[in-house]
Amino acid sequence: MERIETALASAVRGTFLAEYVAPERAVRVAEFGGVGATGALVNLLVLLALADGDGILLPALAAFLAGVLWTYGLNRLVTFDFDGGALERVPHYVGVYAVGYVIYAGFLTVGLALALPAWLSGLAATGVGGVWNYWGSERIA
Repeated sequence: MERIETALASAVRGTFLAEYVAPERAVRVAEFGGVGATGALVNLLVLLALADGDGILLPALAAFLAGVLWTYGLNRLVTFDFDGGALERVPHYVGVYAVGYVIYAGFLTVGLALALPAWLSGLAATGVGGVWNYWGSERIA
């Protein structure tokens, strides 16, 4: 994995991006985004598997937790060099993502209240929540 990251960082050094962000950080952000995309898929699959039409809140909570735990494991392996025990960091990571979800829901609600199109509200909410999740994962979790 390290060889791939080194090659990607070298590729970033040859672009305009290197003027704005350290190449290693650009690679980490890309890895984080890729891991996040797989987490969104896990979330959706668990939600679809558990939702039975009677209630959505418990299946949604289970799906959220499944996606967060999935991304925790992958981010631990791929994105960040977490030190310390894996189980000790899980509550911090889940906490960061819980705050990220509140941020996402808040921005989505505000965007819709401002009569922005749903896709734009969702995109903005995902972007802001994602920035928080990255920062929180890097600094807190």
